[in-house]
Amino acid sequence: MTGVRYIFRLVMAIMVLAGLAMSAQAQAEKRVALVIGNSAYEAVTKLENPANDTADLAATLKQLNFEVDHVTDLTFDDMRRALRRFSEKASRADVAMVFYAGHGIEVDRQNYLIPVDARLKRADDVDFEALPLDLVMGALNGAKKLKLVLLDACRNNPFAASMKPSNGAKRSIGRGLARVEPAVGTLVGFAAKEGTTASDGEGRNSPYTTALIRHLNEPGLEINLLFRKVRDSVLQQTNGQQEPFTYGSLPGEQLYLKPGSAPSGGGQTATKPSGGDGAGDGRQPSSIQLSEAAQAWAVTKDSKSIAVLEAFVSSFDGTPYAVFARARIAELGSQADEAEKERRRQAMLEQAQREREEADRQQQAREREEQAERERIAAIERERQQDLSLGGTWDHNRSA
Repeated sequence: MTGVRYIFRLVMAIMVLAGLAMSAQAQAEKRVALVIGNSAYEAVTKLENPANDTADLAATLKQLNFEVDHVTDLTFDDMRRALRRFSEKASRADVAMVFYAGHGIEVDRQNYLIPVDARLKRADDVDFEALPLDLVMGALNGAKKLKLVLLDACRNNPFAASMKPSNGAKRSIGRGLARVEPAVGTLVGFAAKEGTTASDGEGRNSPYTTALIRHLNEPGLEINLLFRKVRDSVLQQTNGQQEPFTYGSLPGEQLYLKPGSAPSGGGQTATKPSGGDGAGDGRQPSSIQLSEAAQAWAVTKDSKSIAVLEAFVSSFDGTPYAVFARARIAELGSQADEAEKERRRQAMLEQAQREREEADRQQQAREREEQAERERIAAIERERQQDLSLGGTWDHNRSA
């Protein structure tokens, strides 16, 4: 009971303290993000993960004090309008980010993001039906401190196989996306490096988004180290088959999306995910940490992503909200196990049904062949009887 009373007292304290304090960096910086997920393509098979990826990443960015515009299944016109609106926000921000999950394509060394209404029957159609990556990067130009473009768009592209040259002109269509050279102060991250493709993943999120969620919320990671850790995580998840890559350069200042605890000298230091709130050494969380945990839990508690919840625990371990998050993780894990069992059961039933249908088709084909053979023999017999009735002779070679 003592532990329950302790948690109750902490929760009551949080209710008083919530909203009274925020981190100094969050107060100093204005952060904005545009998160686009294109899944429901009209001309090709639907992608399963972008909707989940963008919902979970948007929740993570809100924890990091980003003002997030989260939009899904955008047409060509929708994407242009969303970028135009976002460019105005970016011009007033310190940090601006665009995250895109969906199909992308490289034509003549130029990268394009593909809206859900694209048809792309010819290579030249990319100029009229897809958005150049340069346009996306340009929308961030007004941000003062850091510009990020992250693309989970290097999937194996179903449009490329059907695209034809226009008027006999040959335009090269690459595999994956082509490398870029952004301006100083801009980082462009690909889920898979130039000329390679990315996996959509078998779980709720793609390997790239899973790694981003995990490391974005890890305290004390300087931005360049963050993306190196994302790369290593994806390589590990995919057994070395997929390697993310980051293009661009930043000024000399160290940049953190989630600062760690500052030592007495005032410098920045990385903190361990499991002990970032003092839980690992017996220290009680501070009032500011409790307030930040309360605010983050408000946007995280309904998440269905275990990766998002694990990132929350990593950031706010030692607070009562981490207890709630662990309980939510256990609940989702149980649900995922049941869902996986049901998926496998359905897959077995569907496989059995396909095998039965294939057996029926083969049986019907055999019966048709046998019927055709019987009809051929009957026709030969009729012809033989006709020849004999007319007093002719029968050429036995004709029955072969």
